[in-house]
Parts: sequence; structure tokens; C-alpha cells
Amino acid sequence: MPPAYAPQVHAVPVVRHADDESISLTDVLRKVHAYWVYTKRYGWLVLTCTFFGIGAGILQTRMSPPPGSAWFEMTLMSQGSANPMARDNSEGAQFFVSAESAFRSLPLIKRTMQDLGVPNLSDAAASFIQNELSFERQGYQSQLWRGEYKDATATRAAEFLKRHLDVYLETEIDKTLKVIRTSTEFLENQLNDARKDLRAAESKLLQPGVLDLALSFQGHHKEHADLLAKTVAKLGGKAVQAKAKYSFPVEQLKSQADVLKFAAGLEQGAVSAYLGAVPLFGNRDLAKAAASILGDEAMHWAILRQALGEAPVPAAFMS
Repeated sequence: MPPAYAPQVHAVPVVRHADDESISLTDVLRKVHAYWVYTKRYGWLVLTCTFFGIGAGILQTRMSPPPGSAWFEMTLMSQGSANPMARDNSEGAQFFVSAESAFRSLPLIKRTMQDLGVPNLSDAAASFIQNELSFERQGYQSQLWRGEYKDATATRAAEFLKRHLDVYLETEIDKTLKVIRTSTEFLENQLNDARKDLRAAESKLLQPGVLDLALSFQGHHKEHADLLAKTVAKLGGKAVQAKAKYSFPVEQLKSQADVLKFAAGLEQGAVSAYLGAVPLFGNRDLAKAAASILGDEAMHWAILRQALGEAPVPAAFMS
């Protein structure tokens, strides 16, 4: 039992409000001193690791640079016709069809590498390039295509992609020109052969003045064929040779009107053919030659319609 004079101690709780919570200057100085001691003790290690990481990254970039890439976008019109007279014919030749497979084909890749100074590229090396090369349509039924190629550097990627695109377009244009040249020259040969087959009938069925006009038109077509052959040869091509024989309905021509109608149909076909071919020519000389012939064929057709008693110019536009 404690003595009676012992003091009585009671615990009194102290309530601190949020407003009373504050950091004293002593606490701030104590924390600053602790950070300073930590920095002096371990700061050199942090700096060493930082500089070492930067140096290692630079060295890695120099020794093994990240791969680069190059890309392009272009619009391709996939519809075309082997015969400009039958532009609505679904059986005509199609250009830029299967564009992705053609663009990424191994023969085309090998041709590109040969142009870049790497002849006799192996199939394995060409397949590796093929895996890094893409050519895709941008959207369903879109005419916009995007090509991309990845290589060790962006410069090498751009060099290959530029040359490969040129090779691809040259291949497609050569194919287009071949079809157009074949169809155009075939039509000229067809017209010339038709006049040969009709020569005997013309002398009997046509009046002297009309016969003279027909022979004049025949001379024009021979000049057309010569101009086309020279222009194609100038561009490095070879004119298509005429067939030995063509079949025409000579037996159905019983009068001068029949001959004129048949000739007018041939002239109309020639106009339509050149009208469809001229916009496809990328060469100005070839386009100029075809456009000049187009005007002459249109005049032939108008004169023949006039001789048949029809309106020489049936519409404001040709189709």
C-alpha cells in the first residue's frame, strides 16, 4: 500500500487537430542531412551505372543498328481490256491483277537485285527479301495500295524499294503496251485485209466516185499502219505481223449500200479503238500518233454515214 503522501498522476489524453500537424525546421534539416549522407555514400554508384548503360546502348547501336524501313502508297486501276473496242467486255485482259503476288514474286525481286548490282541471287536470299517486303490494299475494294520493305538501314530499304517499284511498273506497262499494240495493229491489219477482200466487189458495186473515195481511205490506212510501226520501233518494240488470211462476210455485200455500211462499221470500230487506247499511252509520241489517226478515222466514218444518207455526226461525244 503506497504511502498517503505519494502524488497522484493521471494520464490526460491530448487531441491534435489536422491544423496542428506541421514539419518543423529541425525535421527538414534532419531529412536533408540524411539524403546528403545517402547521396555521398551511394551516388557514385548510381552515376557509374547510368553512364555505363548509356555507353553500352551507344555501342550496341553502332555495332548492331536497328532495322530501317521504307514505304510508299500508290493508286492502281485494275480494270483493263485487251481490245479497246470492247471496253465493256469482261473477258478482256486485266492489268495489275494479283498485284501483291506479282509485286512480291521471286523473279521480280531477282531482277531488282540484278539492277542493283547483285546478279545470280539465290532463291533463299530472294525468299528472305520477300518476307521483308509487303504490298497490301488499303481497305476493301480500295484502289490505294501501300508497299513497305525492311532492311538493315532505312537508306538501303529506300534504295531497294524505289528500284523494285520501277521494275514492277515497267513490267506492268510493258504488258499493257503489248496488249494495246497487238489490238491496234490487229485492227489496222484487219482493215487493210478487208479492203483487199473487197477490192473485186468494190469495182463492181461502187460507183466511180465512191470507188475513188474508198481507195483514198485505203491509202490512209496504209499510212496509219506505217506510222504505228515506226513509232513502236522508235520505242524499242516490234510491230505485230498481219495474219495470212482473215474472214470477212464478202458474200453478204450485194450493193453499194452494203459495202458502205460494212466500211462505216469498220471505221466506227477504229475510232472506238483509238479512243480507248490513247488515254492508256504513257509515251507522248505514241499518244500523238494514235490521236492523229483517231481524227482521220472519225472523218472517214462521218463521210461514209453521209454517203448512206445518215447524220454524219450522230452525237456530241464518241464512245
